Amino acid sequence: MKVAILLTMEPAAGGGFQYELKIAALLAQATAAQWQVQLFCLNPALLEPYARHGLKLHLLPTDGFERELVQSFQTDLLYFLSPSPLCLQLQQLPYVLTVWDLCHRDYPEFPEVRTDGEFARREQFYAGPALSQAVAVIVDSDHSAAQLHRRYGLDRARIRVLPFLPRLDTFDSETVDIRKQFGIKADYVFYPAQFWAHKNHVYIIAALALLKDAHGVRLDAVFCGKDYGNLSHVLQLAQQLGIAEQIHYLGFADDALIPSLYRQSRALVMPTYFGPTNIPPLEAFHYGVPVCYPDLPGLRDQVVEAAYLMDLARPDSLVQHLLSILQDPATVQQKIAEGKARLAGWTDADFAAGIGAAFDDFAAKRRCWGSTHWTAPIAPVPPPPDFAAKFYAVSRLVRSWPADCRVALYGAGTVGDIVLALAGAQICAVVDQSSDRRQRRAEDAAGTVYAPELLSALEFDLVLISVLGREAQISAYLSDKLGIAPEKIQTLSC
Repeated sequence: MKVAILLTMEPAAGGGFQYELKIAALLAQATAAQWQVQLFCLNPALLEPYARHGLKLHLLPTDGFERELVQSFQTDLLYFLSPSPLCLQLQQLPYVLTVWDLCHRDYPEFPEVRTDGEFARREQFYAGPALSQAVAVIVDSDHSAAQLHRRYGLDRARIRVLPFLPRLDTFDSETVDIRKQFGIKADYVFYPAQFWAHKNHVYIIAALALLKDAHGVRLDAVFCGKDYGNLSHVLQLAQQLGIAEQIHYLGFADDALIPSLYRQSRALVMPTYFGPTNIPPLEAFHYGVPVCYPDLPGLRDQVVEAAYLMDLARPDSLVQHLLSILQDPATVQQKIAEGKARLAGWTDADFAAGIGAAFDDFAAKRRCWGSTHWTAPIAPVPPPPDFAAKFYAVSRLVRSWPADCRVALYGAGTVGDIVLALAGAQICAVVDQSSDRRQRRAEDAAGTVYAPELLSALEFDLVLISVLGREAQISAYLSDKLGIAPEKIQTLSC
């Protein structure tokens, strides 16, 4: 049986990329006689990062990727290592879907899962056919399995619990003097996390200020990860509390730095609200570093006695743990040993066996029919011209925007939805010429869509045109009729 793994996450995705890379590398080495694994992607930007780890990806056309899998590679089963909406485009291939978390339901107050229709998009995905028609759904924990079953009615027998694994150890042998390279004057705690509000960097800032003011102890913090709009808030708080010089933001750190960042830290401190499981504690266990982790449902089950559990409502809870780490080396070593033991309880081989069982279960049913032949879907809708290039132009363009850039999106169609998914926090307004589309999105609770003429009354830094094939016409309308400066108008061909 032939299994295709479709990889979608770029390195800037952080933990999402690391998860896909780890599992792809693990299964690419699989030797089970009954199933063959091949790796695929739609994004050419993924070829080089995987090649660095000795993994060859087959690049599929965005237009007709399923047809290519069936006709050219005789694929029997497609395995998504993320909750990818691409599964909804499939016409024939059975698939396995991965669900990382349901945190939009756990903590809907956070802006990254609430604003710009993000909550509605996630609910529509999970409550729709994506889960119910999957051969199997992979989750990270029993906690997540119970949530999927309770919230969305997914058959428990279709859910397979396969916990996360640490990242690949490709660069474990490399050593960098972190304090010397980055001018860090004191011992530091480490937090590798994107700058989303739910990552709760401000908790660390408050605790380090309290540690300094109440106990006379200086401890720095090293942060790395992409800024999704919350970095300025974190740094401003550090300035207000008088510890700005103790905070070191490294940007998106190269993989080769990660082992040294962990090993030379006094602790991993991860006060995130989202879980129920995360990869950094596993990496800290691997590198022999103590872990401070939230005392929250689901999250505490990942670490049990191997971590110092923090009360996220009380920064002094972290202060007490940091004092213990600095003053009680025996307890630190005990925690590290317990972390190593937890790692040994779930290995690469265990994950391979678990997903292999799901493959084998499907293979038993797959024997009931012959070779799959591609059948064109009923009433196929041809993609817009140059759709693949436009799709990746969205990703490149979004990454070029400053974090505080306010963007008005012209077009509420499919490409507009892609823009919203990638940069929803920066989209300040959506406009569309179609009154039917505006009404339909209002009825779907997907957020307000304005008529284009209202742009002149809105505040924004840029207008992005996401309507393919009409860019020149719309640009002329925006500049000539609405008086918008041409330099504030962008298209996906930029």
